[in-house]
Amino acid sequence: GLFADFEEALYFSGVTFTSLGYGDLVIKSEARFLAPLEATTGLTMFAIATALLVSLIQAESRLPPR
Repeated sequence: GLFADFEEALYFSGVTFTSLGYGDLVIKSEARFLAPLEATTGLTMFAIATALLVSLIQAESRLPPR
C-alpha cells in the first residue's frame, strides 16, 4: 500500500538502491526508514562487487605468463 502499483515501487527501489535519489517519489512517513536502509544496502553491494572484481584482477595478474 505504499505505492500505486508494482512499476512505481520497482522504480523507487531502483533509484534508491543505486543512490540516485531523484526525489520524485516519497514513501509515506510510517515507512520512510526503509529508503536509507535500501540506499545503504545498495552502496554496500556495489562496494562488494567492486572489491571482488579488483581481487579477481589482482589474482589473475599474479599468475605466471602462459
